[in-house]
This record gives sequence, C-alpha cells and structure tokens, in this order.
Amino acid sequence: SVICTSIAFQVLRSLQTPAAHPLVQTGLEYLIKQYNPQTVSWRTIPPTADQSPHAPWWGNSTSDRYDEFSLNPTAEILGYLYDYADIIPPKIIASVTAQVVDTVQHSDDLEMHDLLCCLRLSQTAALPEAVAQPLMAKLKALVPPAVDTEPASWDGYGLRPLQVIEHPQSPFKAGLEAALEANLDYEMATQGANGAWTPTWSWQDDFPEAWAIAEREWAGVLTLNTLVSLQQFGRITQN
Repeated sequence: SVICTSIAFQVLRSLQTPAAHPLVQTGLEYLIKQYNPQTVSWRTIPPTADQSPHAPWWGNSTSDRYDEFSLNPTAEILGYLYDYADIIPPKIIASVTAQVVDTVQHSDDLEMHDLLCCLRLSQTAALPEAVAQPLMAKLKALVPPAVDTEPASWDGYGLRPLQVIEHPQSPFKAGLEAALEANLDYEMATQGANGAWTPTWSWQDDFPEAWAIAEREWAGVLTLNTLVSLQQFGRITQN
C-alpha cells in the first residue's frame, strides 16, 4: 500500500539512503505508478485491503474517502519525492506541491494524521525555500490547537506533544513547554512491567487472532519511538 511505502521511506530518509539503492528505486517506481493525476494525490490503501484483517476505520466498502485528495499521505510523500527529485517527473512534483500548499494555506485546522504528514514534509531538507517558509509559518499556527495537552486524556487516541516536538530544538516547542514536560513524565510513568509501551487503540473484537499479532508489533514500534524521545530529551541515557 502507499501508506506502508511512506513508512518505509521514513526509515530510508533516516538512513540517508542514496537514490541508487534498490529499495529507493522500487519504492519510487511504485509511488509514481500509484499516483492519481486526477486527484493529484495517492490513495492510502488499495481496495483489496477489505479482504484481509484490518481495523474497522480502514474499511473501503462504506466510503469513497480514499479516492479523494488527502494530505495523508500525499504531503509526506511529496517530501520524499523532493529527496530524490532528480529522478522524479518534474510535473508530478509541481502539481502535488501546488495542491498541498493550497490545501494547507486554506486550512483553519488539520486532522491529526494530515498534520503529521505535513510535519514530515516540513522536515525535508531539499524543500525549496519558497515552499518551506510559508509552510512552516502556517504549521506553527496549526500545531498548538491540534495538540492534546491534558495528561488525563493521553490513555486514549490523540496527538500528544512528543509527536510534534521530536527534539529540544523543535520549532513547535514554543507555548507547549509545560505540556511537553508533562508528556515526558507521563511516558516515564506508563512503561509496562515488560518494558514496553502498548497501543491505546484496539480492533480485537473484529479480528482477535490478527490483532494479537498486530498489537505486539505495534508495541515494538511504540516502545522504540518512546525510548528515542526520552533519550532526545535527556530522560534516559545510553550505557
């Protein structure tokens, strides 16, 4: 799926993987093939997802929302196209950039996942200044009201401070300092007895056997991400 490919590119970017690498080559070929010029976007998941165990909110059969433009994951993917712009058709980059910029600039608020995709786009080193500066200015206005600052609600599903403030020099830290410290305290206090952090969501009632596997896999992702965050802010140190 496109969303899984976007997650793969998160890792490839973190490793500064060169364009010649086979994973980059095949990933970009797939994204170009899946691009829809009519909607100027990528469909998050294929219709065939309905045939496999999945969370109910990923259902295709009752909604056409996946066939419409969405910043999730289009904005994030745009960043990866800029990472490897020399081998991407310029028309695709130009069209998607115009659509993403227009959508963000005319938004009074952004859904959590749309916002996260825009934040990853803003981290793109190769993003032109003419795009990066107005994008960052808009995101600085959109981030604070989108963040859930109440610790009592963090056991549910929402956008926590640490998801937008990834390091001490984050441009989104201003005004959220107290919430950030509370979030760090919360993560330290909610580590499980087995050393892991677990999902705050579940689709066990729909596919119990598949969820048992997915829950364990998600715990690995969440635990790694949390440990990295705690280390970034000096709450833990490496031995």
